[in-house]
Amino acid sequence: MDKELLCLMRRHIPKRYHHYCNELYSQLLCLQLNMKSCYLFDLFPFNMTQLRQLIIELGEKSYLNFESILLNYSINDICILNLSSIDKLIDSARLLIDLTTMTTYYNNEHPVFDELKQHLLWINSIYKTKVLDFFDPSQNDEWSDIISKLNHTTVFGYLLKYPIIFYYSSFPNLDNLPLNNYRISVDIDNKHISNKNLLLYSFSYPNHANIDERKVKKFVDNWSEQLLAITSLKNVIKHIDIKCELNKMSVWCL
Repeated sequence: MDKELLCLMRRHIPKRYHHYCNELYSQLLCLQLNMKSCYLFDLFPFNMTQLRQLIIELGEKSYLNFESILLNYSINDICILNLSSIDKLIDSARLLIDLTTMTTYYNNEHPVFDELKQHLLWINSIYKTKVLDFFDPSQNDEWSDIISKLNHTTVFGYLLKYPIIFYYSSFPNLDNLPLNNYRISVDIDNKHISNKNLLLYSFSYPNHANIDERKVKKFVDNWSEQLLAITSLKNVIKHIDIKCELNKMSVWCL
């Protein structure tokens, strides 16, 4: 990472986390390129004012060029979204897996996302019409209420535009259930960053008799083709690597 960019980021980031500067800037760059819709900023406690100022200064120095939306995800975690990708985020097709029943749905077949979509549409209209005087993202109680009623993995998967999203109405027993895990990495050609390889997406689905693996694989393949089409238009992306591995999980993080 070049010295000027590194100094700028270190002014806003606690010293013990300075080694994350390259990762953070790389993820923000992928947001700008619309290769992902959201980045969950969970590396260290950070308030929205600090993060907003960092993004503003990165824009002023021409390191970034996109309009961001910040939303609370949890007490210490902040979602950074690219305003220009909100419409695609809301409209994109997903495969929802109910872990309680091991049933699959397309996102338009299940009402779990309705409130999320409506609230994002409302925020989108506020930013696009520039009516921001009465809107403070850090005090967005309606958003906090919506995500508190959903599983964190559901909200997380939806905002990050995963093709497969988990949902459960009661805590499922998933001990020792194998997982098919997809990991998608890209090589970024950018003079400002040192580590060129970046993990862009990592998502999974259970290896279970009730889940049609061919249906899931076809859905993920279509999603991957769309991602490849996007990256092929970006000169900054030199390579994309998609891997799927079967892993046995002793404990699920839900």
